[in-house]
Order: sequence, then C-alpha cells, then structure tokens
Amino acid sequence: MMTENNYKAYEREQEDGIDWRDMIYLCTRKWFWFVFSFMIALLAGSYVYLRTTPIYSRYATIMIKDEQGSPSVNSVERQLSQLGIAQSANVSNEMIALQSPALMFEVVKRLHLNTHYMVKGFFHDYTLYGSELPIRVQFLSLGEEDGATMTLTSTADGQFTLTGFQSLNTKDIDNDKVIKGKFNQIVKTPVGKVLVQPSANYQPIDKPIVVNHYPLMQSGIPRVSVSLTDKNATTIDLGITDVSIERADDILNTLMEVYNESWLQDKNQVAINTSKFIDERLRVIEQELGNVEKSITSYKSENLLPDADVASNLYVQKRALNNDKLLELSNQLYMATYVSDLVSKNKNRFELLPANSGINVPSLEAMIANYNKDLLQRNRLVMNSSSTTPIVIELEERIEKQRQTIATSFDNLLVSLRSQKQNLERQEGMFTNQLASAPAKSSYLAAIGREQKVKESLYIFLLQKREENELSLAFTSPNFRVITPPMGSRYPTSPIKRNIFMIAVALGLAIPFTCLFLSERLNGRVRGRKDLERLTLPIIGEIPHMNSEKDGFLRTWKMRLGLGTELSRTDNAEIVVKPQSTNIVNEAFRLVRTNFEFRTNQFGKGAVTMVVSSNVSAGKTFMSMNLAESLVLKGKKVIVVDLDLRKGMASLFVDSPKVGFSHYLNGLCSLEEVVHEYKDTGLKVIPVGVFPPNPTELLYSERLGEAITQLKKEYDYVFVDCPPVEIVADAAIISQHVDQTLFVLRAHLLLKSLLPDIEGYYRSKRYPNMMVVLNDVDNSKMSYGYHRYGRHGYNYYA
Repeated sequence: MMTENNYKAYEREQEDGIDWRDMIYLCTRKWFWFVFSFMIALLAGSYVYLRTTPIYSRYATIMIKDEQGSPSVNSVERQLSQLGIAQSANVSNEMIALQSPALMFEVVKRLHLNTHYMVKGFFHDYTLYGSELPIRVQFLSLGEEDGATMTLTSTADGQFTLTGFQSLNTKDIDNDKVIKGKFNQIVKTPVGKVLVQPSANYQPIDKPIVVNHYPLMQSGIPRVSVSLTDKNATTIDLGITDVSIERADDILNTLMEVYNESWLQDKNQVAINTSKFIDERLRVIEQELGNVEKSITSYKSENLLPDADVASNLYVQKRALNNDKLLELSNQLYMATYVSDLVSKNKNRFELLPANSGINVPSLEAMIANYNKDLLQRNRLVMNSSSTTPIVIELEERIEKQRQTIATSFDNLLVSLRSQKQNLERQEGMFTNQLASAPAKSSYLAAIGREQKVKESLYIFLLQKREENELSLAFTSPNFRVITPPMGSRYPTSPIKRNIFMIAVALGLAIPFTCLFLSERLNGRVRGRKDLERLTLPIIGEIPHMNSEKDGFLRTWKMRLGLGTELSRTDNAEIVVKPQSTNIVNEAFRLVRTNFEFRTNQFGKGAVTMVVSSNVSAGKTFMSMNLAESLVLKGKKVIVVDLDLRKGMASLFVDSPKVGFSHYLNGLCSLEEVVHEYKDTGLKVIPVGVFPPNPTELLYSERLGEAITQLKKEYDYVFVDCPPVEIVADAAIISQHVDQTLFVLRAHLLLKSLLPDIEGYYRSKRYPNMMVVLNDVDNSKMSYGYHRYGRHGYNYYA
C-alpha cells in the first residue's frame, strides 16, 4: 500500500480543476441544449418585456435665489432685506420643504391623483390620464380616508354603465349590481354618490375603464426625488418616474407652484403681523391726538388766548433743541415700552415682534430680526412635523434665550431713556422758572402743544412704516427661478428592451453551460482516460461503450449518473469480438491486444493473467472472454479459467455445466474433464461447475497450483477470471499463482476516490505486474482529450 505521505500527495494531484478545452468540446457536442435554452430565454425575455408596464423619467431644475448676495437683486429687495423683512433662502432647508408630505398631499388634491383610471391590455394594463382620459369620475360620498373600485363602460350617446363595485372600508356591498346613467348626472351606487363627466377631448372607447379611488394617504403616486445639482450651487434637480409622461409633468409643475405659494405665505407672515400692529396703534394714537386738539381748542376759546408762540417767545430759542430731543426720546420710550411689554408676556412667546419699531438701536433691531427668522423656521417645522422633534425643541430653546436677551436689552434701554428724559425735563424746569413771569395759562398751552406734537410725530412715523410694510407685501417675487422645465425622453426608461434581451441571452447561454459545468465538476466517477493520467501503473487501452438491446435511454443515463443500474454488454453471453469486424469495439480490443502482448512477451509461453476489478459489474468477464477471443483470432491457444466461485459469469459462455473447476479442486475429476470450448472458436473455458460452500478454503488447495502449472505448458495465454478485490479474499489467494494482473476499471461506475487505492496496489506490488484497461468509455471521451473515437478519431478515419 501507499505510504500516508504518498497517499496525500496523490490525492492533491487528483484535485485539479476542470480542463476548459474539454469543457468547450463538451459544450460543442451539446449545442442543441444551448439552442433550446437560447430560444426559451428569448421567448421569456419577450414575455417579460411585453408584460412590463413602460415607465418614463421626467426631471426639472430650479435655482433658489440668494437674495443677500446676488447682484441681480434690485434696490427694493435689498432695502427690504436691510429692514429684516426679506429673508435669504437656505438651499438645504428648501430641499427638505420640497419633500414635505404636506406639499405632495396638496398636489394630489389639486390634480385628483388619488383617482386612477386603467384599461386592460393584452399584455399589461394601461393608465389613462390627461389627454388620453375620456371621462372623469367624482366620488361625492367618499372622504380622504375612503377607497373604492368600480368598472365603467361608456357609449357614444353619453350613457355609461357601472359594475364591479368594491369598497376599502365596507366589505358587505353588492358586487353584482349594475348601475346605468348619463354623463353629468349624479347616480347612487353601492360605494356612494358618483358623478361621471366627459373630459374636454371625450372619445368613447370600446374597453371598460377600471376606476380606483384610493385614500389620500395611499394614492400610490411615486415620490419626487430632490437632489442638489452641485454643492457649490443653489440649483435643485427634481425627478420623478411614472407610467404617464403627462401626469409626471403635471406633478412637477404643480409641486413647484404649491412650493412657491407656501414660501410666499411664510415670507409675508412677518409683514402681515407688523401691519396688524401698526393699524392698532394708529387707531389709538389717532383717537388720543383728536382729544388733545379738542382740549387746545376748548381752552383757547374759553380763555381768549392767542397762539402759544406769543406766550413762549422768551424761551423758544433756548428750549427748541431741548424740545426736539425730548420728543425723540418720548417716541423711543413709547415704542420701547410697548415692545418690552410684548416680550415680557409669556402668552406672546410664539408671536412675531415688530420688525421696524423705530427704536433706532441697530443691535436691538438685529436681535428682533434674528428672533423673527428663527420663530418662522420653528413654526414651519411644526406644521410639517410636530413640536416634539429634536430640531423644534432646539429652536424653541434658542428662541427663549433670544427673547430673554431682548427683554434684558429693552429693560436697560428703558432705564437709559427715562434717565435722559428726566435730565431734559429738569432743564425744561429751569427754563420755566426763568420765565416765571409768563402767564400760567400760556404755560398750560405750551404743555398741551408739546403733547400734541408728540402725538403728531408718532402718528406720522407709524403712517410711514405702514406704507413700507405694504410695499413689502406687494413685492411677492418667487423664491426660485425655473432653469429647466419638466422634460425628459419620450422613450421609456423601464423596461429597457436591450437590457432585457441581453440578460435573456446571457441566461440562455449560462444555464446550459452551468448545468454542464456542474455535472462535470460534481461528477465523482471516472469518465475517461484523462481521469487516469495521474496513475503511474500502465494503461493498455480503452474499450468504448456499446449498447445492447436491453439498454434504453433511461437505463443508460442511470448508469452514467451512478444510480447502480447495470448495463448489459451482451445478450445470452455473446462475445463481441468477431473475425474481420471493423467496428469500434473490435478495433479497441485489437489495440488492447497489441499492448497486452507487448507487456506479456517477457513471461514467454503460458503467461497467466488474472483479471480483477474494484467494483462488481466492472466487466471482468467481458474483458477476459473478448481479449482471449482476440488472441485466438491471431492463432494463439488461449484458455479462460473461471475462478469466481461465487458467481461464475464466465461459465455462462459454455452454458454453465454442472461439472467444473470446483470438482477438480475437490479431487473429483481430472483437469481435462472440465475444459470446454466456446462455440467451436478454439477458445477454451474452464467453468466453475457447482458453486462450493467454502470457495476461499477451496482456493488454498494445492491442486490450484498444479492446474495453473499444467495450463501454462499447454496454452499460450491463460486468463483467470477472479472476484473483485477487497470484497473477498479470493483475488489475493489467486495472485500467488499468476504472472500479471489486468485491472478492469469501468467508466461511470468507478469513483475517482478509489484511484489512490488502485495506485497503492501497484506501488506496494500487492498484485503482480498490474496493468489497467478502461472499460465502457463514451465514444466521445476516449484518449487524447477524450476525442480519439470522436469526429477526428476512428469513426472519421473509417
């Protein structure tokens, strides 16, 4: 036997990959599989292509305006931006806004996209929309969360029929009910009231239209993809895929329209709140100013006083500058007090502050503008999500901090303004004391006149701010500019005919190739001489497969797959080697005979050859009889001894006589009495006779050696048909009396894993002078890459 190291080395040698040249040859032989698979794949690809609904891609590009830095922004926009009314757009925020479900729901509502119209096609359903839609159906009784389905059939005279009613919310409805009506007429159906109207381009169609009304949240409309064109630009790409080009374009256009309206509404919210505040203050100041004027008029009428200038000529010049400052401080103090009250009230925490209050403190106005901007962003996020999201909570915390900062700043401002006012009033007291000689009534008129001027100045200031605020409301420039309107290819992006058929062709070729590859790769049995090329023991030839009448297609392939079905070589124990025959099997035996004689010449006359195998049904008897017959045809004296004392297959060739070699071993007859001739061909056979109960013990008889010695003297070649090795001990016993061993390997029966054992027999010289013959090889898998008897082998030559 082989040593452990040699055995492992030989096993590694057996783990070679598949020979791709042989694989290509095998695929060429099985070309009809590829043709059949290719045709099936083309048919399957055509079916998939025809069954798939075409999908079209449409896209649009918009540019978000940068109102702070763009040179194209006009002076009015720039002034509004400085006033804190116009705001710059953040591209990332606008991308999120464009993907808002609220915007898409509004698009679905405006275009009535939750109602689908389809007609059955030969291969797939067709969606009707826009110019292709002949009618429109309104489900008057269904809400936004209800769904229903029905089938509509219309006629040229303006009548229609409704059938196949189904409801998403109600299961118990009359599905078989048929409703008939006319266009523009409300009819009652199992799913509620329905109004059917013809479209502008109405044309009756001969196919029923399936109308599906889905809940608004489940309209089935594909989402619009939003992506940034370039990270350094403010352009956004909008994309959508749909079965209808017209519907896809409408969705993109309507989405941009709804987005613009939402943006303008948010933009003008600050101006609207400011306008409300200014209107309220104007009404209060107008009433107060009217009361002051009435008081002055009444006092002058009662006291017959001239104009106040007469009473104040002495201190006009000195108090002129002081009065101007006092007036300005009064205005600032009034507005600061009002805004401070708004900031300090907790109920106004989410209301906008007046953006342009006239305080004339740039830092405070900037803080108010930032506060209003963050508050607007918080309100927008709450509308699209909820007040519990992390970003909203973070914004509310930042807004509260800003509010506290603004309140503190206003408190400090009020302290400063009151202090300045007190100083100015003290100076005014000094001037009044200097004019103590002036009539008290003139002083009273001066005080009232000063109050009147304060009210007039505040009134004019608020009127000016109201006009500025109205200008901001009137200026409603969109937030974006359309760079590329909705457009795209008129050809569908899915399914792509070329890709489908490329995949079909690839599968059509890959499936049979994979099957053949796996069948070859997973086949663990010897198929031909190429599988034996790692063996070092001599190979004297190959015998091709030859079907008998008993071998059908199924039986043959069971044997090829190793399922254990034995193939018949002959019927009624016939020898296939015939005189002057030139078929493949006869030529193969002639080649084996030549190699056999070359190796046997060293033993001289009477060389004894034992024929063994590793498997049952390997063809030992077939090989023994036919090889012996081929030598007989050459004029040699040959005898076959059947020493398979358990089966006696060689005995069948001489009709299995009752007296045989078992009788001779028991000393019941002479050797000449058990020799028979096969059909007058000159081939001698010694049958088993009666199967003995103790075949192994019988082979230890000295008469076995005497018989072999006698046969060597009388015959040129002696063949001993033995049982398989390792199954019984018979072959090991017989090997002591032979010159050489012919090991028969049967293709598609012998496992490759047994080859190291056979190599081990040879290297350890367990059986004398071993040589191998490969039996039952496919004609297409013989020597030289399995092709010796193929297209360019013996058949082609013959």
